[in-house]
Amino acid sequence: MSVTIEPLPANYRAIPAHWRPMPPPPFDGEASRDDVEIAVALLEDLAVSHQESYVWHGGADLLARLRARLEA
Repeated sequence: MSVTIEPLPANYRAIPAHWRPMPPPPFDGEASRDDVEIAVALLEDLAVSHQESYVWHGGADLLARLRARLEA
């Protein structure tokens, strides 16, 4: 299992946001609690360091869904 949250690729930045390819799913399989915690930390980091990547991955909506998984 791996977490696939990474910054927006440089070649995607030239594409208007509406036409960009979708980001990969946050996980490549079933996610453990540790995987979800890593994904939350990565998204929080992107929110501060690279807002464009944060929004591309789903931004606050994805972060809220991941936090809800941790609370369940």
